[in-house]
Amino acid sequence: MKQPLLQMTTLIEKYIKNIKIRQFFSLFGAMVINVPLGIAISILLTNNMSVKNYGDYQFVFNFYNFIIPFFYIGIFTSVSRLVALDSNKNVLKNYIGFNISYSLFVFIVYSILIIVFLLFFYEKMYPKDIKWIMYIILPFSISIVFKNSIETLLIGLNDIYKFSILQVFPKIIFVTGIYILLLSSKLTTQNVLTFRFVCILLIIFFIIIKLKPNFNFKEYPVKQVIRENKNLGFQVYLSFLANTGTNRISFILISYYLGNESLAIFSLAKVITKPLSFIPTVLGNIFFKNFTNAGYIKNKIIYLITIISIVSFTLFVIFINKVFFLVYPTSYELSLQYSYYFAFASIARGYGDFFNRFLVANGLGNIVRNNSIYVGIINLLGFSILIKYFSITGAAVTMIIANMFYLTRNIYLYKKIPSVKKYYSIG
Repeated sequence: MKQPLLQMTTLIEKYIKNIKIRQFFSLFGAMVINVPLGIAISILLTNNMSVKNYGDYQFVFNFYNFIIPFFYIGIFTSVSRLVALDSNKNVLKNYIGFNISYSLFVFIVYSILIIVFLLFFYEKMYPKDIKWIMYIILPFSISIVFKNSIETLLIGLNDIYKFSILQVFPKIIFVTGIYILLLSSKLTTQNVLTFRFVCILLIIFFIIIKLKPNFNFKEYPVKQVIRENKNLGFQVYLSFLANTGTNRISFILISYYLGNESLAIFSLAKVITKPLSFIPTVLGNIFFKNFTNAGYIKNKIIYLITIISIVSFTLFVIFINKVFFLVYPTSYELSLQYSYYFAFASIARGYGDFFNRFLVANGLGNIVRNNSIYVGIINLLGFSILIKYFSITGAAVTMIIANMFYLTRNIYLYKKIPSVKKYYSIG
């Protein structure tokens, strides 16, 4: 009797000491907490803001999230891979300092260009009533740059614990703050957006302090970053513009063609289905550093992702209709109807991202770029044409087609990776 108990205890200790398992549960725990937090945010906002104001909030938030990454040009990805390949602490601090400095440079450049856009072009495309909010929020939008920068850096550093903190704590502070705010005043587009970005900045500053960057410009590894960016980072950047960038344009086009009330419906459907993509993304981030020296992904990991994804989608379809109106206003009934389509698209997206992380970690930026260009073409054609003529249904159909293509193409490339490496330089 003692022998089996001893073996079980030894096995448990082995799993506890396994850093990958600890990292998985750290990030998985963050994901589990993130789901109710994300839902809590959407419940608080949709129940305490008009559909129009919630749509305005989503427009401004997604406008900055759409525009800002255009200025990254792949530098963050390049730094992430370089720190994943290095273990010298002093060198790592130089990379971190460079990453933060470049983030500030990006903020200055895009701020100037967005001011020009707001001054001369905005009113030709969108209603005037929220233009002043765009100006007010601009300084706070630096949180988007830092969040993207630090997240990518932490993945390369394999610092999953800080990465988990960055995923969860801004939302915890935000939910708590919004609840307190409701006790004394009403929610407005401006105060919600401002507080959302401030919460992100608070946690980012905490993480930057913990990372202890070196801000000595003379020691910045500029040549290494430029070389890596030429080989990989810029290719991944182009793939981002073609894939994720064109996917985010759906928010801009829905606002342009249908107005921000329709954008509110669309946004809520995406919010409640986004968690379905989390688990494959979590595993892809955890194993990114290991993928840099791996020729394949273990089958048991692929089986695990497949099973969890199928079960998650099935449970969503069964229960969403039963709980939706318990927490959301009836004015968002259309969000429920569209959520079934978005759920399927979200599962495909997360699964595809997992294989995408493997390709990026192996330095195959060229094929990632080419793959994403195909997805981008689908997104641009679908969103530009189908939203105009078929409303949000057109957006849903586009997302399903694009994300299924993204998934199947990434799986195909993964299976062909030995032959693929013969034709693509990986630096």
